[in-house]
Amino acid sequence: MNSIRKNYTSANGYSYYWDEEAQAPYLYNPARQSYITYDNERSAAAKARYVREKGLNGIMFWELRQDIPDKGLLDVLANK
Repeated sequence: MNSIRKNYTSANGYSYYWDEEAQAPYLYNPARQSYITYDNERSAAAKARYVREKGLNGIMFWELRQDIPDKGLLDVLANK
């Protein structure tokens, strides 16, 4: 997530959006026709709540490198 926070900003032409149905953020840059989906603290918390509410046995994620060194998403998952 560090790369997203640093590089895909409004100063670089990206706008932040929240998809209410998917409970996930995304960025869009119309000049570049670039669409980026990712997880943030809010979407990770929503996913963790869903797992607990449904009584599921765990949660899986695809990529951890962007969460290091701040570990924000891991902290959210561990505390929900």
